Amino acid sequence: GFLSARFGTSPDCASYTLQRILVSDTYNKWGRVTLSIPSNARSPATRFRWFQQAPFDKQQTWALDNLYIGDGCPDMCSGHGRCQQSSCVCDPEWEGEYCDEPVLPLPSQLKDSFSRAPSLSHWHVLTGGKLSSVCGAVASGAALHFSGSCTRQLVTVDLNLTNAEFIQFYFMYGCMIPPSNRNQGVLLEYSLNGGINWHLLTEIFYDLYTKPGFVNVLLPPAARQEGVRVRWWQPQHEGADRSDWALDNVLIAGSDPRAQISDTFGGVALPNHERAPADETSGRVSQLNEQEETPIVSDHWLFSEDCSVQRFCNSPDGVMVCGNADGREVYAVTHDIVPDKGWVMQFKIAVGCNVPDRPADRQIHVQYSVDFGVTWKYLVPQCLPADPRCGGQVSQPSVFFPAESWKRAVYPLPDSLAETAVRFRFYQQHSDIQWGVENLYIGPLCDGHCGGHGDCLDQRCICDPGFTGPNCYASTALKASLKERFDWEGGAGPQWQVLEGGKPCTDCGVLVEGTALYFGGADARQAVTADLDLRGAKFVEYWARIGSDDNMTMCHRPTCRKEGVLLDYSTDGGVSWTLLHEMDYLKYVSVRRDYIVLPEVALTNATRLRWWQPFTVSSGLATPSLERAQWAIDNILVGGSDINPSTLLDTFDDEGVSHEESWSFYPNAVRTAGFCGNPSFHLYWPNKNQDRTHNILATRELIVQPGYILQFKIVVGCEADTCEDHHSVLLQYRKDARSDSWQLVQSECLPSSVNNVGCSPFQFHESTIYSPVNSSTWTRVTVQLPDHVSSGATQFRWIQKEGTGERHSWAVDNVYIGEACPGLCSGHGYCTSGAVCICDEGYHGDDCSLSSTELPSSIKDNFESGAVSPESWQLIHGGGVGSGCGQLSPHAHGDSLYFSGCKLRQAVTKPLDLTRASKIMFVLQIGSVAQTDSCNIALDQADTVDRAVLLQYSVNNGVSWHVIAQHQPKDFIKAQRVSYNIPLEARDKGVMLRWWQPRHDGAGHDQWALDHVEVVLTRKQNYMMSFARQTGMRHYYSRKRRALQQRA
Repeated sequence: GFLSARFGTSPDCASYTLQRILVSDTYNKWGRVTLSIPSNARSPATRFRWFQQAPFDKQQTWALDNLYIGDGCPDMCSGHGRCQQSSCVCDPEWEGEYCDEPVLPLPSQLKDSFSRAPSLSHWHVLTGGKLSSVCGAVASGAALHFSGSCTRQLVTVDLNLTNAEFIQFYFMYGCMIPPSNRNQGVLLEYSLNGGINWHLLTEIFYDLYTKPGFVNVLLPPAARQEGVRVRWWQPQHEGADRSDWALDNVLIAGSDPRAQISDTFGGVALPNHERAPADETSGRVSQLNEQEETPIVSDHWLFSEDCSVQRFCNSPDGVMVCGNADGREVYAVTHDIVPDKGWVMQFKIAVGCNVPDRPADRQIHVQYSVDFGVTWKYLVPQCLPADPRCGGQVSQPSVFFPAESWKRAVYPLPDSLAETAVRFRFYQQHSDIQWGVENLYIGPLCDGHCGGHGDCLDQRCICDPGFTGPNCYASTALKASLKERFDWEGGAGPQWQVLEGGKPCTDCGVLVEGTALYFGGADARQAVTADLDLRGAKFVEYWARIGSDDNMTMCHRPTCRKEGVLLDYSTDGGVSWTLLHEMDYLKYVSVRRDYIVLPEVALTNATRLRWWQPFTVSSGLATPSLERAQWAIDNILVGGSDINPSTLLDTFDDEGVSHEESWSFYPNAVRTAGFCGNPSFHLYWPNKNQDRTHNILATRELIVQPGYILQFKIVVGCEADTCEDHHSVLLQYRKDARSDSWQLVQSECLPSSVNNVGCSPFQFHESTIYSPVNSSTWTRVTVQLPDHVSSGATQFRWIQKEGTGERHSWAVDNVYIGEACPGLCSGHGYCTSGAVCICDEGYHGDDCSLSSTELPSSIKDNFESGAVSPESWQLIHGGGVGSGCGQLSPHAHGDSLYFSGCKLRQAVTKPLDLTRASKIMFVLQIGSVAQTDSCNIALDQADTVDRAVLLQYSVNNGVSWHVIAQHQPKDFIKAQRVSYNIPLEARDKGVMLRWWQPRHDGAGHDQWALDHVEVVLTRKQNYMMSFARQTGMRHYYSRKRRALQQRA
């Protein structure tokens, strides 16, 4: 029932007023009604009546008390008292002459998310509405739904709004049946006098908000007073459950200009007495929260229904855990605060914590609003090199995708937010997983942001374990380099701080060797190294690929610049990042190596690197995307040094000694022992994977000075045919690591190339290429490095391109690069550090030149015994005793040493003692006049001069060979007998002689034969010695002259 109080005349309707009907659902207990008498009701004979319309039930009674009609109390006791004999009797909570002074301070803000019954400490009147979820999530959780059949209104308690700035709420019409005309709209009003007069703030139009919407109403100056109440009121509706409306997440508040926000969620990061909230704006608004079982989130937060304080993701203390399971949006919003310049927002966040991967928008966006929550922006936007708005800055957006563990975020607030009311929020658009926030701090920054290894709370750093001091320095030394092949399974190891969206596999093919780190996830795709001490480092090097030439499904081609990959670095623990290199999306469809010299500013004692691919941004939010081109990275090397080492020594033997220091990488190699009969450990390339990658051993950068040597042992294809050389191993060098071009350490020097740079007319040799032809057994190679190899950053590599099949497997051992040892150890020993020789068995002396066995001093062999005499000959390649070129008449008879092999053709004598020798004599024929199948020679080829037979000597067991004479085919097509004085340099102990034909057309072509080989001793030693010395020199120089004339 209702009662109407009527005036004698009808009032004007300049503002919306209640036709004075006192409805039973509003006045169901004693309530004061104060009405001001309008001017047109003033007369000498005005009367009033209280009237209840018939019909009514007997029990619908009503009562009246304390009636006062008059002008005695100014301001009508401000609505907080009654008039009695022209003075005010105040209500218990008010005092003062006009009842306008509150006894206790009034609440300065009001916040209600309607997750539990509306409380008397918030609401003065609630009629026609109840908590309900019939509207779904208006903001989140339950909402206050107005569908009553009679009055529908909600009135707050009296508030102190002197510092308030806005009224905000979520609103929706028509969860059941929407309103049909404007009179059924909802009005938002305020009263300064306890509800006597109401002033309109806004009309919520009946045809808007058919879906839940956010309403933000700024308070006019007139409403920013003490003792204000606010009401939502629907003047008309069409009855129960019709024209209904719902309200959620009501907030009447302002921004706190002094407030910092520091919330450890009850954790013990700070001693208890310091844990009072920094912003004391809470007033009496949330006194009711003490009885709950899960502690609720503190007063720094405006709304966070889907959040509670509990343990999450191995956290030692309670943290704020948010999220639900039904895919609705979830957010936690802070109060509005007014930051100063130099403030920072810092927190730790864990999203999901080991949830299974699936493509869904579950990421958490960290945003801010400067218009009290009407519009939101990322605290840090995604900035790419091409963005004009970003002024060259590069940054990842402030978004967090599901990850395995906690991450710290430190965001220095932009200066543009200083002196502005700003609120922050964690926002999850579709929540089906939980996430946690810990140690939130918004306030003045800590010195150096705690180095990225500690939480800043009240400008003090609370360091992570392993970090100490005011700035959280690492308490143990950091690694000074990083070398990563991604050959692990399972966890990534301590060298990676963050690895998201990637795993080691070959979905983008093989980049260098084995698995690469492949990124194909829908969420974040990034790899961040741990902090490294790069004070002595020089470069970062890696191989990468974005998409693929052949557009494989798992590795499809990129289409735009946003799909490129960025490499940046941070020197402050990940707070700020500087771009180092942008990988252009077009250039990396085939595998590419990058070598980037680190800038001076990156060479700090704690630098981290990050490879990442930009997020896909749609309608302003970073979203998961599987559409981006996948990418892979492999063989990362961060290090090098400003001053490189000047020696390298590795025998691959010692267990526990790092073999990594000397080498950059050795793709496809394994360390093993026993290959091809070598019992000690060595590096071995088994050639088993048919993935068309190269087999490589590459040194680090070295200082190489003139006169240095390179020495190693090598075997290539010990089971292969010694005629095969198409899978050979090349020994190369480069002096600039930024370049991808490598040159052979030594290129061939033959009679035809005698004018080439670096070739001498007295030393002919092959290039540094090793194959079953010259290395089918373990062979020690000593290379005197040419001067043009010298630099402060030379690298060497052994490379076998696309080695196929195990028959061409190869191995390397005992590598030494550095100063030459004495006499190159005479070819009978290994060089080791300090340029000292380790002699082979049977040799001794500083330069290993002293043999413990007696050396033969002469040779005489006419090859008539049917076999080569082992006393005289050390090596015969490509030939043997035979008569393929017939008798070398008239100078010799019977069999000869005949050469018709497929590749290498040479005869090398045993080491000889030539101190008393004077001449070397032999008979030689190259091809024949008859040009038979078994004895022919091509005289008109471009390289005919290289088909000559060279006579050379070596004083160092074959390390280097010096020419005594060249024998050109045209001069020896008939057998000739020749005799040469032995050069003075060769009159020594341990000298070898060799006959060598550098080039020919293979088996069955360009044959030659040798017979009657004889080394002649001097007869009278002294006289002959001096004579021979002079004639030897004379012969030597005339030979030299002849050679030069021939060339000219």
